[in-house]
Amino acid sequence: MDLRSFVRKHFRVDEYPGFLSPWGKHSPGWKMLPPAIRSLRTWIVIAAILLSISFMQQEVVGVYTVPSGSMKNTLLVGDVFVANKLAYGLRTPRWLGIPGTDFGMPIRSFTLIEGTPPDIGDVIVFRYPNNPSEIYVKRVIARGGDEFQIVQKRVLVNGDEIPMPPNGRFEFARFFEPGLIDPTIFPPGAGNSDNYGPVIVPEKHYFVLGDNRGSSADSRYWGYLPEELVLGKAEFIIFSRGMEMEEDELVMQTRLERIGHWVY
Repeated sequence: MDLRSFVRKHFRVDEYPGFLSPWGKHSPGWKMLPPAIRSLRTWIVIAAILLSISFMQQEVVGVYTVPSGSMKNTLLVGDVFVANKLAYGLRTPRWLGIPGTDFGMPIRSFTLIEGTPPDIGDVIVFRYPNNPSEIYVKRVIARGGDEFQIVQKRVLVNGDEIPMPPNGRFEFARFFEPGLIDPTIFPPGAGNSDNYGPVIVPEKHYFVLGDNRGSSADSRYWGYLPEELVLGKAEFIIFSRGMEMEEDELVMQTRLERIGHWVY
């Protein structure tokens, strides 16, 4: 049996001509497609829909899952929350690609509507300065021009104490004494996580902290957050699933009591 007979027998080329034809759109496979699929107008509409979805997802509203415990107990690992990306103004998309995938590329963005900057106390979503592909969520503690300081775990901004958030916590009982220099702290020589600064936040930047103050990688360690990396304000939890204790055993459970809670 020669090759042509083998292909005809096993691949039924006489009945199904296939789409990968050297004749392009003149191939039998192309002609078998519905007319709507072959229409340029259809592809323009599809492209417009994808761009609209991408714009909505990037610049209007975003849905994020909490990966770490740095915001306990305001946000828990496994919480899924909505962020309002119009809270601080409206910009053109900063990324162009297929929504829900990593297929795409960053593009230059422009401000369409100026908004008010984040207030102290806002829980914001932003791109991590050291790796903009990663999304972080933290609380704004100080803004450009503010003097920030931590004294014996007490947070001071321009000399006034900023109280611990309602659901904030210190996960570990450890305490770093004044004068102890932690080499992982930014900027070098600023002290440690419990006794820090004072430092002046640069203009157009923010100082952010996690609500779980003893276990959070935040501005104390990687520096000030540029305002252009802010994506939006965390609003409310739409779903939550995580590890819970049940009969002395950790099991994965849906936390119904957290659904619908506002982030504050």
